[in-house]
Amino acid sequence: MRYQVVVLGSEIGNAMTINSFAFKPTSGEGVVFDEFTVYMGPAAGNTLGSDFMANYSGSRTKVYSHTSVSFAPSGGWVTIPLDTPYFHAGTGNLIIEVEWPDGEQEIYAGYWTTTGARLLTASYGSSTGYAYDFCPNLLLSGTLDLAPMTFGSIKATFQ
Repeated sequence: MRYQVVVLGSEIGNAMTINSFAFKPTSGEGVVFDEFTVYMGPAAGNTLGSDFMANYSGSRTKVYSHTSVSFAPSGGWVTIPLDTPYFHAGTGNLIIEVEWPDGEQEIYAGYWTTTGARLLTASYGSSTGYAYDFCPNLLLSGTLDLAPMTFGSIKATFQ
């Protein structure tokens, strides 16, 4: 399977180095994959078209790639620690793409309805897919960069 989701910059906030991301499955069961790969990169827009690569505004970065991997919920979330942290500059939107060879295993995550296509799905290795007006419940974890401020504006916030 191949999934792509666009996370809006307004949902992320400031720039951050993403060390892991998590999704909230609809069941409490774990899943095992023979192979699992995650990519991240800047999005070309607020919504996704049917062409996976055309949805990126630049190059994508492979941030996780493992064989024989098992994911089990912890505290209701399944967390995927990245092999390579990804820096999101805090401007524009972010694409998170996951893929694994077709088989019996699936990820069923909770989602919310969006305005415009924010989720793209297809079979493994497909270059195009079907877009949906959904966004899965995701949690990005990492280190936030400081927002650029002058000393005067910082001082004014404490008066």
